Amino acid sequence: MADKELQKLYKSVNWDRAVMQSAPKDIEWIFNAPSAPWQTGIVEHIVQSTKRPLRTIIGNAKLTFRQLQVLLADIEAKIKNRPLAVINEESFIPITPAELVFGRRLGDLPIQTKIIENMSFPEMWKNRKI
Repeated sequence: MADKELQKLYKSVNWDRAVMQSAPKDIEWIFNAPSAPWQTGIVEHIVQSTKRPLRTIIGNAKLTFRQLQVLLADIEAKIKNRPLAVINEESFIPITPAELVFGRRLGDLPIQTKIIENMSFPEMWKNRKI
């Protein structure tokens, strides 16, 4: 269902106009072929790095918009805190995308202090204190 909506949205955009208006802002539109996702391997890797935790955490649960927003922010922090390279070989402190973009690592969201046994992971996630 979402796929069909996104296809309709994509077809409704005047791409010539979008390219023309975004060029002065140094925005370049690059689309990969739908039948060849390996051509943009790095992008596909990041997409999968987002999809896997979403599937694991959500499962079949239904989330509110706010819950999904918080979950995506947490996943984003994990992805942006991944090591890219080591700055100093003596200390082995890796540099991360978050440090390049924000100048610091992104903090983890607070974890629920009270964990009830037999609670499913989606329930624990929902009851986190934010």
